[in-house]
Amino acid sequence: MAHVPGSVFGQVLDQVLGLAFGAAGLTLLASAALNALRGRASVRWPQVTAHVVGLELKESKGGGHSPGRTYTPRVRYRYEAGGAVFEGERLAYVPLSTRDRAEAERFMAQFRLGAGLVVRVCPRHPGWAVVWPGVDRGMVSPFLVGIVLVLVGGHLGLGWL
Repeated sequence: MAHVPGSVFGQVLDQVLGLAFGAAGLTLLASAALNALRGRASVRWPQVTAHVVGLELKESKGGGHSPGRTYTPRVRYRYEAGGAVFEGERLAYVPLSTRDRAEAERFMAQFRLGAGLVVRVCPRHPGWAVVWPGVDRGMVSPFLVGIVLVLVGGHLGLGWL
């Protein structure tokens, strides 16, 4: 960041921005690591049959560096585990979104309200369920963005690099 050499305001601003970027990066890294661990474990979770109770194609308007729209499928399903009824909407442990509405609509077409759906349920936390267990290459992106944010934060706040 360009500031007057020796400027206290500039130094404080760099440190505050560095802290913000670093904290965002660490949060993203922790979330990505948790999703990767749960995704890996979910392959061994028992299967139960759920029923689709809600379908929505969520549309988000982009902003800043991400102009355009993003479409995210939301599929709510209800299942029973351990004698209790739960609702879930996790399809996978990777973000499922696209900028192509037609692609999102084709994806959503595979689900029907009331239809059966096999989900994997965590035996220790039966409120956790997933349709497609495991890990995927899509998990790399949050790790990379998290690392970049931590490095930018370290550079601004601590003078790394």
